[in-house]
Amino acid sequence: MTQDHSKKLRCFLCLNFLVISLCVNASVLGSLPVTLQNNQSSATPSGFQQMITVNSSAYTAYENAGLKNVEFTTGSCGTGTVLQAWIESGNTNTSASTIYWVNLGTTVIPAGGSITVYMNFMSANVMSSTGGPIGEAGQLSATYGQNDNGGMVFNIYSNWAGTSLPAGWSVSMNSANYTVNDGLTLNGAGGSIFVYYHTSQSPIGYLVDSYFNTGTAATDGHDELMGWAQAPASNTTFKGGSAVGWWGWNNGVWAGLHQWEEVGATQNGSNTQPFGGTTTFYPVIVTASWQSAANNSGYYNYTNVQTNTGTIPDITYGAGYVPIAGFISSGGSLSLYWSRTRLYPPSGVMPTVSVGSMLCSVLPVTLLYFTCSPVNEAISLDWSTATETNNKEFTVQRSADALNFKTIVTLPGAGNSEYERQYEYIDKEPLTGDNYYRLTQVDDDGNTTIYDVTECNAGNENFVVYPNPSTGVFTITLPDDMLSAPDHIVVYNLLGQQVYNAYIFNTQTTKLDLNGLKPSVYILNVSNAGKTLTQKISITR
Repeated sequence: MTQDHSKKLRCFLCLNFLVISLCVNASVLGSLPVTLQNNQSSATPSGFQQMITVNSSAYTAYENAGLKNVEFTTGSCGTGTVLQAWIESGNTNTSASTIYWVNLGTTVIPAGGSITVYMNFMSANVMSSTGGPIGEAGQLSATYGQNDNGGMVFNIYSNWAGTSLPAGWSVSMNSANYTVNDGLTLNGAGGSIFVYYHTSQSPIGYLVDSYFNTGTAATDGHDELMGWAQAPASNTTFKGGSAVGWWGWNNGVWAGLHQWEEVGATQNGSNTQPFGGTTTFYPVIVTASWQSAANNSGYYNYTNVQTNTGTIPDITYGAGYVPIAGFISSGGSLSLYWSRTRLYPPSGVMPTVSVGSMLCSVLPVTLLYFTCSPVNEAISLDWSTATETNNKEFTVQRSADALNFKTIVTLPGAGNSEYERQYEYIDKEPLTGDNYYRLTQVDDDGNTTIYDVTECNAGNENFVVYPNPSTGVFTITLPDDMLSAPDHIVVYNLLGQQVYNAYIFNTQTTKLDLNGLKPSVYILNVSNAGKTLTQKISITR
């Protein structure tokens, strides 16, 4: 069992924001102070959702590959209150821009002031869809929605998982249709359609966000839309006395803030603000916001592209329905992955974010890389450390399914070292097909750290890199099943930094010119349609 390097176990499963005891033994490997500065004249509301963008590639020594070991707390080094967080994009430790949304709970950022929360890197996976404290957007997981805790971070949320509308959501449509299949698709089909959520809250002080991954333009010049509505008269149409205040667009061009009643549609806004052109519009996060009845805005990927300062007639902005997406007599289509409401930031301005230096770092070993490479009928496992502290040994485990691992070798560590050290083990009897390898480090006091899994296929005899070593130019031969789509070639140095990046197209044999790199050992990755081949290469001159 993984022990706690900081001598403090974190045991939790959060459900409905309550903490109950289910031991997930996770120690804090390091803690980043994140300062949130509010420069506006009003404080953030209670339960505010703060956007935090982080360069994950700067902390790979602490993160696992999918960022599943990250949690946010109000105190340093894992102390204080655990905050619910959700990854919107960039869910890998190589991303230069990971977007987190963190619900600050009862903590508020005062007007003209700041607070500090802490981004902690844990020794075990703490990601969960039911309890947090970290989750991710539904489409980011290997199984759609399996780690999506958006309902614990946002006020209203759905990722449209499964094949039917979730509880609380309804459809109003006329000569239109929709499908739910791990995402939501609306088809205008010449009629009108809204998907909406009934709520008792007013739109004032909230924003409505939806992530549209694809869409086709309206065929009759009318608009795709999202926004807020008062109660419709029936389940088949939003007409019949209802009033809708919504932001509309037509194939990437704003159509302004609208009102739609039984008498028809009117517009209060201009038609002059493009999102980004008809060919680059999707995917897009579209936002409609209401700071007040007379101050409401539309956003494209969090950029304000239009603000309306006039109140739409007959719209009282009381409790009603949230139409997150729809068409008016369109004929186009929209597909979306998730929809949510969140609290309006002070004066519409998100508090700024600054990240400090790592605190309470207790990494016993700084691992530079752990890779596997087919060698004839065997598999070579290679790893390297930059530093080691009280490192007793390494254990290599193997699995056929990435779930059930068995130890195949234990090698002694260096104890204490401030210099780079390289390790190698040859698995002479790999499993047929896929082999998953996991490296575990053991301290002198018995504490362990488990690193990310790496995969090799013992049948990749057709993946050949030669000559190796080389003076700088290599020839790569790929197996047949890597030719169906562009191959992505990435080369990393021993610090895990990307030093080469290129694509090749439908080519079984290609030249790789690395003359611009200095003599050293590098890791070559070739990926295609979810499959990755890895080989250690060496440049000598």
